[in-house]
Amino acid sequence: MAETRIGLFTALTLGAVLLLLTGAIGSQYLLPPRPPATLQPANAAQSFAVETAAFDDARTVQVTFEAGNDASLTLPSGGRVTHSACAADGTLRSGQLVASIDGQPVLALHTSIPLWQNLASEAEGADVDAIRVELTRLGADLNATGKVNDAVLEALARQFYPDVDDDELPEFAEVPSARIMWLPTPEVTMRTCAVTLGASVETGAEFGKVAGNLTSARIDALPLDLAPGARTLKLSGVTVPVDRSGAVTDAAALQELSGVYSRGTEEADGAGSGSAHSNESKKPSAPGVLALVENSTVSAVPPAAVFGVSESGGCLTSQGVSIAINIVGSRLGKTYFTPVDAGTALPARVDVPKPTDRTCASQ
Repeated sequence: MAETRIGLFTALTLGAVLLLLTGAIGSQYLLPPRPPATLQPANAAQSFAVETAAFDDARTVQVTFEAGNDASLTLPSGGRVTHSACAADGTLRSGQLVASIDGQPVLALHTSIPLWQNLASEAEGADVDAIRVELTRLGADLNATGKVNDAVLEALARQFYPDVDDDELPEFAEVPSARIMWLPTPEVTMRTCAVTLGASVETGAEFGKVAGNLTSARIDALPLDLAPGARTLKLSGVTVPVDRSGAVTDAAALQELSGVYSRGTEEADGAGSGSAHSNESKKPSAPGVLALVENSTVSAVPPAAVFGVSESGGCLTSQGVSIAINIVGSRLGKTYFTPVDAGTALPARVDVPKPTDRTCASQ
């Protein structure tokens, strides 16, 4: 009888152990797995580093152009047209061979004064200086003022015969106005073409019509929260100064932008794409980037560090003391600022604002 009780007790004990083991093993499959340490929620940040950054306050803006009436380009000599580079909506540039009359190449040049006569060696004056300035812009090593000399004539011959070796380059005895077509700007867009290959033309015949000169370029809506400082405007790789009202007023700057206006396309350095010219629009426009001429040095923190934000700025807090700041911009998860008190020494870190923080009063 005793042996029977001992056997029964042993069986019950083994059964209980097996039941416990089965439960432990099963729980590994039934309970959700514990995430690895790298995936567990991070502790909430208690403070943020204050960084130093260069700030250009770059803004994407839309620029509207205004231009004068279309103008005509005229041929400087008469004869049979043996070559023409004119194409509707095509571009012509100063320094380009744009036509041939009786087999003689015609060079397009933009000069401040249209040439009206041949310029002999040793000639001088405003028209000679205009030729010197443009040849220099095209790459010649010349002074802006002076006489017609060998350097001027050689630079001009190089424009007419760009593919000829130096030892075979023809020598010019004078500046031949009859082989130079005047352009009103360094780059023009042809509206229409008036000559055809093989046509016989007279001196002064219309070569084609071009878009009128650019007279104005202005930012449509100037951002109201710009950081103070002089600014530049960049469109399709061309950077020009812009005044406080958002207008480009400098004559040289408008001339630089004339190519952007004439080409009528393109992006403006990451600002998107748009048409800078349209036959249907009296005021075509294009996107550009407005930025400070000189980057300013500012501080930066994550937006979560700033509280008490208003039109005049915001607040930071560090070790129980609040700091009033001027917010100059926000980009890519950073708020850029300067302290209201220029003499304030900023801490290396600022604290996470408390729910009770509302203003910049000392804590």
